Amino acid sequence: MKTLRYLFWTLLCSGAFLFTACTEPVQPFLGDYSYKITGDVVINDSIITPLTDKIGSLNVIHIDDSTVLLTLNELEGGVYTTRGHVSESYIVIDPFKCNITIQSEETEDFSLRPTTFLTTYATEVSGQATRYDHTLLFDLRYQGTSISDSSTLVGDHITMVAKKN
Repeated sequence: MKTLRYLFWTLLCSGAFLFTACTEPVQPFLGDYSYKITGDVVINDSIITPLTDKIGSLNVIHIDDSTVLLTLNELEGGVYTTRGHVSESYIVIDPFKCNITIQSEETEDFSLRPTTFLTTYATEVSGQATRYDHTLLFDLRYQGTSISDSSTLVGDHITMVAKKN
């Protein structure tokens, strides 16, 4: 009788250990987040301009043992999806395309008021994220070309901070 009791407790403890030890690496990343994107970009290799801050929600969904689906839902209405590959405490995201609008101002020689221009760039976004407790810190890279002319946009180290809801 004692042997069965010890066997029962041994199997129960072993099963509990296996259940907790076999967690998938994607598990800590899953969930709903609120995010903010900030940073500076370079236009035509010469003009440094800040990005308009973007805010929205990020949803991270499990696909398989080391892959997640990231859905960025901007407050302005844009929705973008990409896959992320999880390793330890970071995610490497697959490049995805989005449109970035940059506001710039020019002052003509005889005018006292600057003229504001909006330029939209077809942009490829890539990068990775590191997890810190309930926060994901993304280091993104933007590379794009203008939809209306031949100007280019490059942004290294664009920061996206996503806090778990």
